[in-house]
Amino acid sequence: MSNYKPDMSREEIDICFERLNLVLRIVDLPTETQGLRSGVSAAEFMFMNYTYAGHIRFKHIDTRNYLILNPDDTLWIPLGGPFFKGFFDKVRP
Repeated sequence: MSNYKPDMSREEIDICFERLNLVLRIVDLPTETQGLRSGVSAAEFMFMNYTYAGHIRFKHIDTRNYLILNPDDTLWIPLGGPFFKGFFDKVRP
């Protein structure tokens, strides 16, 4: 059995993005140059999946790096390996 919840509704996915937006209002994300970006929007991310444990994985549209929204609405930024480099620079205008 997969650890990921299949067949989420559009409404469930929208709620995931709303939660991410709330967190991003107060959390600055790291950049490749060791800086921090404020004012990041959930619109910069793609929804990837939702685990049965309540972790929501998002992928940044420019850097392709992942961040994970935990069930308690804290962010986990995984490091190490492709797509886990831990920075979220905006490339597109």
